[in-house]
Amino acid sequence: MSKGEQMELRARNAVAQLMVRNLIVPNIFFDADWSADRQVDLIAIDRAGSGDVHAIEIKSSASAVSTRAAVRHLLNVHANYRWIGIVQSGTSRAIKLPLKLLSAGQGMGRVGVIRIEIGDDYIRAEIERNAERFPGTYYEFADQFRSTHKPDIEFR
Repeated sequence: MSKGEQMELRARNAVAQLMVRNLIVPNIFFDADWSADRQVDLIAIDRAGSGDVHAIEIKSSASAVSTRAAVRHLLNVHANYRWIGIVQSGTSRAIKLPLKLLSAGQGMGRVGVIRIEIGDDYIRAEIERNAERFPGTYYEFADQFRSTHKPDIEFR
């Protein structure tokens, strides 16, 4: 496993905790097989699994190409909100994504940016740019998903 892949895996919990702080009792799924052809690093379903769907891809800042590919992938994921988490170590240079790349192109919606910093003894995730709602309702799809998948993080 490369250092970048290891950082991406370590960052998942920090991003999950960020979603817990910003959503209302979300259900969080890691490595979610969200649809037949689309797996995402993290799915957070707001309001104990009955609300809006947030899809999050996490990429290491070591590769701007893979980060841009992840954003293009997210634009095809069925979710109300879509996020790209960019992991960087203290020594790596921050990737800046142009607004045009984050936007849906036609219609509403923009991918949000989560900046994840990994130091020797900490992992910190912060929202750099808020996601904007994409059109569509995914409540029935979320209900189906929850009936066959157990959340990695849930509140009871």
